[in-house]
Amino acid sequence: MSTQRKQYPFTEFEPRWQQHWLDSKAFHAANPGDADFDASKPKYYILDMFPYPSGDGLHVGHVEGYTATDILARFHRMQGFNVLHPMGWDAFGLPAEQYAIKTGQHPRVTTARNIDNFRRQLQAVGFSYDWDREVSTTDPGYFRWTQWIFLQLYNAWFNPSTRKAEPISTYTGADPDSVRLAYIAEMPVNWCPELGTVLANEEVIDGKSEVGGFPVERRPLRQWMLRITAFAERLLEGLDGLDWPVGIKLLQQNWIGRSEGALVTFQIENTGGLVEVFTTRPDTLFGATYMILAPEHPLVAGITTPDQLEAVEKYKASVASKSDLDRTELNKEKSGVFTGAFAINPVNGEKIPAHDERDFEFATKFHLPIREVVKKEGSTGVPPVKTPTPFFEERTDLTIRERNLPHWQQGEKYYFVTWRLADSLPANLVRDLKLESEAWLATRRQPLSDEDEQEFHNLFSDRLDSLLDEGRGGCILAKPEISKIVEQTLKHFDGSRYSLSAFVLMPNHVHILLKLSEGEDLGKVIHSWKSFSAHEINKAIGQEGPVWQEEYYDRIVRSESHFTRLVEYICENPAKAGLKNITVFTGGTPVLP
Repeated sequence: MSTQRKQYPFTEFEPRWQQHWLDSKAFHAANPGDADFDASKPKYYILDMFPYPSGDGLHVGHVEGYTATDILARFHRMQGFNVLHPMGWDAFGLPAEQYAIKTGQHPRVTTARNIDNFRRQLQAVGFSYDWDREVSTTDPGYFRWTQWIFLQLYNAWFNPSTRKAEPISTYTGADPDSVRLAYIAEMPVNWCPELGTVLANEEVIDGKSEVGGFPVERRPLRQWMLRITAFAERLLEGLDGLDWPVGIKLLQQNWIGRSEGALVTFQIENTGGLVEVFTTRPDTLFGATYMILAPEHPLVAGITTPDQLEAVEKYKASVASKSDLDRTELNKEKSGVFTGAFAINPVNGEKIPAHDERDFEFATKFHLPIREVVKKEGSTGVPPVKTPTPFFEERTDLTIRERNLPHWQQGEKYYFVTWRLADSLPANLVRDLKLESEAWLATRRQPLSDEDEQEFHNLFSDRLDSLLDEGRGGCILAKPEISKIVEQTLKHFDGSRYSLSAFVLMPNHVHILLKLSEGEDLGKVIHSWKSFSAHEINKAIGQEGPVWQEEYYDRIVRSESHFTRLVEYICENPAKAGLKNITVFTGGTPVLP
């Protein structure tokens, strides 16, 4: 007897059942009032990201994402839910416009043809969409509602007392246009003359448009803006009740970007010009020694002195084609020119030079003074002016002395944090260590005692450190250009989100010793480090994909001796180590990093 299995007749079964699903509206979600509507069924709404219907048709990324949501939709239907699972087309876009210009065909014709092809492909795959609810963003019946929403925003304002949007007619102030949720403002944008439109930062690559490769320049443009910042607090509160992964919530919190601080006004000497600056650390104003303006800032033209005019205009032209992302990337060469003007520091009346770009490394490159303004206990209180000191290379035989410790007794915490490259250790080794540690923790009372915590680190964290120190797996941090990106990322948040005490960059992992600033969350800080540095590292080495492992581990520093041991470990490591704000004695000679 033959055991050969009969081939599944795809060409017979699949088209037949797909047509049956369409004809019978098998995946239609009934509405109240419909003959087949059952009010006792629970409702479930599954919304996919609408694809842009290009002439290339579906790609594997579409199918991958839609397969996951379709499994969810089918599962809930089998559980007795009334499932709403629609599909639509995000059909507006530059590619359609450029294709129309190139071929002479009206974009409505080519878009409709592309949509027909996408729909045919999705139905051939067998996804369970309710095709009665298909929408297209180019359909006047759809975008009339986006226009309607805009009018609601224009005719509304955010009432801080009720914390809600209300009709503009309820606003009792003298200038309703100053509080409308939709308003006009002049803002710098990426303008592409060839395309005749504004581009997002992600659509600009090396100063050229992603579509067509046309030159892009920065220019101020009057445009409609939405006052979304008025809702920052409500948006943050709205995340609390969501059953979302922690990482996704952190992404949303960082996107909302709410911060507290003060608006400080600087007067420009002899011009009458005023510059308003937002700062989360007004206590550092005493240390301000220079001011940076964006090249397109409206004041630049008015305050530039005649002898600096040529240099300023040349610099403005050189950065006009750079996006915000290019201009703020941490590993770029710091640049800028002196305008010839001076701003008056409002807290002490000192003159500070006005320049055209940014921060600590800028001051270092252009030999501007850097003033220490946070007074340590026991110091004279005189803010010394000092030049930046380079990070330490390998050092041994170090003794750490710090009179102001322990900070953790003052309501602030020091953390020792480690994170690793995605391929720093074999995945099975990391998994086994994690399982062992979880099994061990299950046998101990929580929270851990000091003795148990020390035992835990001896068994697992310290063991992991030793494996990492062996340099197993990926080791791209040994490359100077990569380690520089991570260094500068760490320094970028120093003094604002945390106070950086020490760090070490090993070939495949990073150790950091820091004190969090008041109100900061360690998970958010680490997410910021990882996401920004990963983007820059991938760009530097021409790759895509994860750079860092998702997990990290941290420990609260519990004593001065613990703090000392951690700093000694960092200093004695064979890779580059950095120290800050710690008095280090080596060979009897004090060093102030």
